[in-house]
Amino acid sequence: MLVTCPFRKREPRADKFRGTLPLTVNFKNASTGTYSGQLWDFGDGTTSSEQNPSHTYSAEGTYTVSLQVYAPDGTASQPNTAMIYVSAPIVPATAIIKADKTKGFGSLTVNFTNASTGTFHGQFWDFGDGTGSAEANPTHKFGVGDYKVQLWVYLPDGTMSKPDSIVISVDILVR
Repeated sequence: MLVTCPFRKREPRADKFRGTLPLTVNFKNASTGTYSGQLWDFGDGTTSSEQNPSHTYSAEGTYTVSLQVYAPDGTASQPNTAMIYVSAPIVPATAIIKADKTKGFGSLTVNFTNASTGTFHGQFWDFGDGTGSAEANPTHKFGVGDYKVQLWVYLPDGTMSKPDSIVISVDILVR
């Protein structure tokens, strides 16, 4: 016995399949032929029976969206699916230097802390004396002089932030 379906179901269509929170996606039912309704499952516990719904995702994750269409006699198609990927928003990074001391005599060992905020993937320190470091929280020894220490952080797009800077001053020790 040959069973024919009065409609042709299609995968769910969306105006985007990836983005950051909150992510609003506009879906389209591209099924053709005669059908009496549809059911969207957005993969986050919510559903819709609208033909072309919009849905906002409010938590990060990977969501399987399914679309099921119904024939005029009420029989349901097998659901077709698509994936939606939602990530946390990228927070712009700001380089911030903290140092346990900024002045001293003779020679001065300074412990630096990268207190940068936002989303970044590494850092670079320039100690102002021709040396640098990629460590998160380096220690550096300075001789007599004034040194402009700078910190940059690497942003997710591969560029670097604007630098933060402080001056380390080391005076001659007089006896």
